[in-house]
Amino acid sequence: MNASRRVLFVVCALLLAVQLFIPPFAGMANNGDFPRVTGWLSIGPRVNGWSDNFYYFVSDYMRAPQYSWESGAYSSELPLAWIGTRFGLDIRWVGLVHALVLLAAFRLALRRMTVPAAVLALVIFTDLSYTAYFNSFYMDTAALLGLLLMIVLAEESGVWFAAAALLFIFSKPQHGLFGVLPAALLWFRGARVLAGVILAASLISPLTVPAAQTRQSLFNVVFFKIAKDTADLAELGIPADNAKYIGMNAYTPGSPGSDEAWLADFGTRTGYGAVAIFYLRHPLRTAGVLWQDLAREAFQIRPLNLRTFRRQDEGRTGLRHTFWSDLRSWLFRVWPWHIVIWYAAVVWFAVKGRSALALGLCALAMGEFCLTSLTDACETYRHLFIFHAVTDATVCLAAIRFTRAW
Repeated sequence: MNASRRVLFVVCALLLAVQLFIPPFAGMANNGDFPRVTGWLSIGPRVNGWSDNFYYFVSDYMRAPQYSWESGAYSSELPLAWIGTRFGLDIRWVGLVHALVLLAAFRLALRRMTVPAAVLALVIFTDLSYTAYFNSFYMDTAALLGLLLMIVLAEESGVWFAAAALLFIFSKPQHGLFGVLPAALLWFRGARVLAGVILAASLISPLTVPAAQTRQSLFNVVFFKIAKDTADLAELGIPADNAKYIGMNAYTPGSPGSDEAWLADFGTRTGYGAVAIFYLRHPLRTAGVLWQDLAREAFQIRPLNLRTFRRQDEGRTGLRHTFWSDLRSWLFRVWPWHIVIWYAAVVWFAVKGRSALALGLCALAMGEFCLTSLTDACETYRHLFIFHAVTDATVCLAAIRFTRAW
């Protein structure tokens, strides 16, 4: 690694250190998902319990019996969180583990990137839209790190690439479905055994979702996103007397979305298979759902409802750069169609250049967007996190391609 690349690596480390470890440091508030990971570790906030959910980022945790919960959610974020909390219960230890993995990915990327492309990657992936996730227990953090490691190891397609793929696949069942992409890459490069392992993991990961969580998500999609009248309910196999729930999600007062017995009966009447058939029968409505999420949800690259500072740091400013996420949010606000044109261009260049990596990233991005949009009805914007990360990765690949000609 030459001098300029060493400087970029040091700058990356310093930016992460300032944002993640020096007060007022960045993190992300809990939307209710943290206990799915922290419950296995029997840890929770030292002060006020989970009462600051959404409102503030909490950094100090404690180990206590009341926080113990076998959530049924299995994620590759759990071992990362376990390692961090072995050193201490300040969340910055978990942030350190995440930051070290990112630095490893950046170090590997510097071997093949041009200096201008490396500068761009540095600006993009040290943006607050990413670093805020590091001081958190969100499963998507493991997905991001697995994704970046897969990209920088894609040329090697060996055991380390497979390990990165497993980190991504087991981060969250939503992402596990796309394990077929790294499995295909391994297969065509002759690593058939590893391809089989990754494909098996891709099939197993979606099965790890707790049944109650699946039914609750299904309730949100059916009543909050799809159904407009009793005819829609009938097509989905749901009795007409449930029309009173149209427009509600599982967290709306008066909703049965938290009643496990009701949800169990609901799950026997319909399912995601019925939802998929409904979308196929109504292509214009399906296109409308996709467009609405592109126009109204995708701009929230940094979730507006989740704060990135602690209660005691309110009003204080830190060195947190948001240039990249601000730019991309602005583009989604003023011209959502830019992303369609961008991916059309990336696909064209990928086919022309026979780039399996670029084509795989395009397939992953489109798949993540469509899956999130069509199967999620609450916090869709936050669940587009990996879609945005893949998009940013394609920007870096484009920068590498065009700066090599300088």
